[in-house]
Amino acid sequence: MTASPDSPAPVLDTAFFRRWLDLTAAAIRREADHLTDLDSAIGDADHGSNMRRGFDSASTSEAYTAATTPGALLKEFGTHLIGKVGGASGPLYGTVLRRAAKALGGDETVSPQALGEALAAAVAGVRRLGDSGPGDKTMVDALAPAAEAYQRALAEGTPLPGALAAAARAAREGAEATIPMRARRGRASYLGERSIGHQDPGATSTALLFTALHEAATGPAPEAGATTGTATGAGTGTGGQTGAGSGTGAGTEAEPGARAESGAGAGAQAGTEVGAAAEAGTGTEAGAGAEADSEAGTGTRSGSGAEAGTGAGVGTGAGAGAGTGTGAEAGTGSGAGAARAGAGRGPGRVGVVLVSHSREVAQSTADLARDLVGAGDPSPVVPAGGAEAGGIGTSSELVRRAVARADEGAGVVVLCDMGSAVLTLKTLLADTGPDALPEGVRIADAPFVEGAVAAVVTASAGADLDLVLSAADDARTFRKL
Repeated sequence: MTASPDSPAPVLDTAFFRRWLDLTAAAIRREADHLTDLDSAIGDADHGSNMRRGFDSASTSEAYTAATTPGALLKEFGTHLIGKVGGASGPLYGTVLRRAAKALGGDETVSPQALGEALAAAVAGVRRLGDSGPGDKTMVDALAPAAEAYQRALAEGTPLPGALAAAARAAREGAEATIPMRARRGRASYLGERSIGHQDPGATSTALLFTALHEAATGPAPEAGATTGTATGAGTGTGGQTGAGSGTGAGTEAEPGARAESGAGAGAQAGTEVGAAAEAGTGTEAGAGAEADSEAGTGTRSGSGAEAGTGAGVGTGAGAGAGTGTGAEAGTGSGAGAARAGAGRGPGRVGVVLVSHSREVAQSTADLARDLVGAGDPSPVVPAGGAEAGGIGTSSELVRRAVARADEGAGVVVLCDMGSAVLTLKTLLADTGPDALPEGVRIADAPFVEGAVAAVVTASAGADLDLVLSAADDARTFRKL
């Protein structure tokens, strides 16, 4: 049963925010197919599945379970989404929660006014990250009206439940209002006039977020791992429902703590790695952590540009020691750090990271760029393609590892194939915590293949970071006719 807007105000403590996120995860799970249907019309048909996977995983993560303040709870949940939700949704929803968390600070209980400030901070963060505003047919069209409606209701003296009801209503109306809009940002913008007549999936999932926020103040949370009852509440209009309520659905998906994979491909790996990085290769990988050449572990790799090392530390130079394949590297040592060719020589060359939604595209582009260096020794070029669990998408964790592997101390240039990959990078660059990217990481505004070749060839000649970035950017002017 839903309480009226005049119900006693709930305490905005950790339990309240946990109830909100659990209700949101249940709503996403229930509406995942509908969100995917909306995304099929104007996107890449993965919004529902990506959101369901990310929210289910985040709601059962150890860090989320252990959080003891509202701010910590939102931060951990948002950080998990950035790492687990493919496409643009992970960085965008992660930014919503992390910006709100920063605004809330470390208080154990927050005021309704502080919640309003947190929602406003979330809107500002998303608008800056996605370079979007009202009317662009994005999640901002639901997020901004909801935050404004909440603050306006509070200013007019409306009790908290009523203010949250106003926010949820504004979010649903905002999502419905995207139907006649022409998309100006995101994947839907590629369709031009054809994007008109379809409801934006991101705005629709945002309406679910605010409906759950209202329900957190007026109703019980669902049982962990499942939803119960039948969906009820107001719909978002043509195209689907984002109403309040709950519904029977599948439980949360298990997140494996370790995995073992085997396969074959270019730049194959042979041996055993301790880490969660699954790359095409021959051999086995197990555990949750980083790769063998950057964390504790023993392994060998063979193939083009392969690396081999035991543990980490100062490695021997190229051509000294074991290694099979073109440009093979070998090193031994102990402790934390990478066993790299020439380690201990001081800053090396500028590294290049290639972020694509496809693992195969990233790998083949890296191979092409290396081959076009010719007889010289190519600078580090590391592909970061596909989602962490495989399939199409981008992974902040794979990008973070790729940057670590490419970094020789002279900077790293990153090229992205599409806009959501850029969002992943911008989110990582904005992180100032212990997982922050190193100094000297730059995004190149360049065509993916041409920019990658220009960057790798220029870096391999010993150019500095500015020159490599300029060479990649200049690839935009290459004429084919």
